[in-house]
Amino acid sequence: SALKGHAKAIDLENSALKGHAKAIDLENNALKGHAKAIDLENSALKGHLETLDRENNALKGHAKSLDRMVEELRAEQSSLHVHLRRLASHIDAVEAGHAAAMLQLARYAGPGGRLRMLARVIGLPRISRAKEGKS
Repeated sequence: SALKGHAKAIDLENSALKGHAKAIDLENNALKGHAKAIDLENSALKGHLETLDRENNALKGHAKSLDRMVEELRAEQSSLHVHLRRLASHIDAVEAGHAAAMLQLARYAGPGGRLRMLARVIGLPRISRAKEGKS
C-alpha cells in the first residue's frame, strides 16, 4: 500500500511534468516561429544592405564623374580667361588703331583732303596745302 501511494504520487508528478512538457513544446514551437520571422527579417535586411551598397557605389561613381567634369570645366574656364585676355588686348589694339586712323583722317580734313588721301593711296607725290588753293 505504501508502494501504491508512492506510485500515485509519481503519477501525479508525471502528470504535472507532462503539462510542463506540453508548455515547453508550445514555447519551443513559438520560439521556432520567432526564429523563422527573425531569419526572414534578417534576409530582408541583408537585401536592403546589398541595395544600399550598390547605390552607394553608384553614387561614388557619380561623384568621381562630377569631379572629372568640374576639373574639365575649370580647365575650360582657364582657357576662356586666356582667350578673353587676348580678345581684350585685341580690342585695345583695334581701338588704338581706330584712334590713329581717326587722327590720320583728320590730317585730310579741309579743302582738297580727299584728293590728298587719294594721291597717297595710289602713290602720287604729296600735294602741299599751299598749292591746293591755287589753280
